[in-house]
Formats: sequence, structure tokens, C-alpha cells
Amino acid sequence: MLEPRLDLSVTIPESMAGARLDDAVASLADVSRDTARSLIRLRGVRVSRTRTPDAGTVLAAGDRIRIRWKGEGPAEAPAVRVVHRDEHLAVVVKPAGIPVTPARLGSGPCLLDVLSEQISKDRGGAFHATAVHRLDLPVSGVMVVANGARAAARLTERFQAHDVAKVYVALVMRTPAGAAFLDRCRGQAVAVDAPLAWIGGSQKAVPGPGGKPSLSVVRWVADVGADLALVALRLVTGRTHQARCHLAGVGVPVWRDRKYGAGVGHVPRGRTLVEGSDEAERIALHAAYLRFPHPWSSGVVEHLELPEADFWSGIAGACDRGLADAVHELAGER
Repeated sequence: MLEPRLDLSVTIPESMAGARLDDAVASLADVSRDTARSLIRLRGVRVSRTRTPDAGTVLAAGDRIRIRWKGEGPAEAPAVRVVHRDEHLAVVVKPAGIPVTPARLGSGPCLLDVLSEQISKDRGGAFHATAVHRLDLPVSGVMVVANGARAAARLTERFQAHDVAKVYVALVMRTPAGAAFLDRCRGQAVAVDAPLAWIGGSQKAVPGPGGKPSLSVVRWVADVGADLALVALRLVTGRTHQARCHLAGVGVPVWRDRKYGAGVGHVPRGRTLVEGSDEAERIALHAAYLRFPHPWSSGVVEHLELPEADFWSGIAGACDRGLADAVHELAGER
């Protein structure tokens, strides 16, 4: 647990020259090394000669460091399941509720920090988790993380060349405006081709002629009661909030996605969601499938991860086979 308040500035003396930053912070702030690393990860430590210090930054005599913390300690980091790992990358299953990259100071751990520490401890040797794509905070699912900048550059080339297949599954709300769209999706894949622009002030994507080209392909899987449906959706492009905005734009917003106009609506059988709980903040969107050519070999990395039973109980469990079939069919669409 982090100390509730820290604020000190120190000039590194000759006696500490050559020390690692995490060791120096632990000594100067009188905290454990794990706590020192948390402070560094959460941007609570600044070093005069570098904008992005990490735990292994080697200090020189005369360096000035600032240690400042004004919040509570971060929440305990959730374990992240690693389904593939080699020296260049890791394929993982992101839990909903954890950001991929660092958020504001004191907001808790991010996926990259958790993975760097978790894989380094489990496998031995440093793993420098680096983002090449993202999943939104309330979204769960499979994603790839690079080990360092070189691997990230090679994976980014794969994404930019559209060599990566990404398929999501979503529980969507059937609205009068979206009923006809869902009917069209029965038995066939339907394209949603709507340019999207990002509005920074509202932190939302909006469709419009001035936006970037954005293409999704949607397939109906099953009806869930009278006012919900399960769909699979392939992102051909990868704009921020693309799945959420495209589905809302055709009248079938993701269940519980208040940002894009969906209220709580129908609660599926067997579900009890307590407002304010972590589960209640989730939205019913899950990255189920990822396939890409490995950046350093002739092989292909592929993983299917259907929604976990807890949040999707009574929804996906009854149609896992149909859902998996729909996901694989969409993954083969070009």
C-alpha cells in the first residue's frame, strides 16, 4: 500500500551514483521496493534528465528527483491471464475495468504495468509490455501486447496493413430503429461503413463525413428475450470506440453503454447488478478473437476467448457453439 502523502525533492549525492531509481526511491522515501516501483509506474517520481523514468533508470550524481504522492494507494492489481507468450509478445485476456495504459496519478494499476511485473516474475527476465492497440476500460477480451519498442513497431505494421483479424461479441439493445438492421444480419454479414471522428471534449466517436474511414461487419447470433440480441462484429479498421459507435449508429447500442445512449434496460435472467459495483460499470462488449501473422516468424498467432460465464451467465452459455461459429465465419471475411 502506498503512503497517503509524500512530497520531497533530493539531489543525488556521489554516494548514490549508479543506483537504480527504485532502490533510491525506497531508501529516500523509507518505503518498500515494491511501493517504490508503484510510485514510479504511477508517475509519482520525476527525474531531472529524463521525462519517462522507469524502475531501472540508473542515477548519476547531481540528478534531481522529485517524489510526490497525494492520493490513496492503488487498488490491488488483478491477475491477467496470458494465453501465449514468446520473447517478442504476449497474447492476454484483459479484464473489464482495468485501463490498458497509465491513467491519471492515483487511479490504480494499468494492464501494461501489471503484465510487465507479472510476466517478469513468472518467467524470469524483463518483459517491457508495450501497447500496439487498446480495449476500452469497460471492455474485456483478448489482445496482443508487444515486448518493447522494436516488437511494437513490427506489430503496428501488421495492424496498419490490416493483417490482423479482430472479432468482438456484443449483447445489444433492440430499438425500433435497429430492428430492421438486426433482421438483415440474420444469416449474413452486414457492413457498417461510417466514417468516425473523435471528439476530445466529450471523449466520444461520432459519425460524419469529416471522419476517418471506418468499416465494421456485423452478424446476428441469437435473440435474448424480447429486447436484446447477441451479435458478432468484426472491425476491419480500428478507430477508437468504433464498435460502440457503429452499433449505436444503426440502432443497436451495446447493453449498459450509457456513453452511446444505452440504458440498463432488460436485465437477463439470473443477473443481479448492483449499481456502483465494478460489474455494474461493465458494458456487454467482449473482444473474442484475434489472429495475426507473427512479426518474426512464418507462423500465425490465433486465439478465441468466448465471454466468461460470470457476467454473461444465461446469455452466451446457451449458444456458445453458435457464437464460436459466427466469430470464426466473420474472422474469415475480408
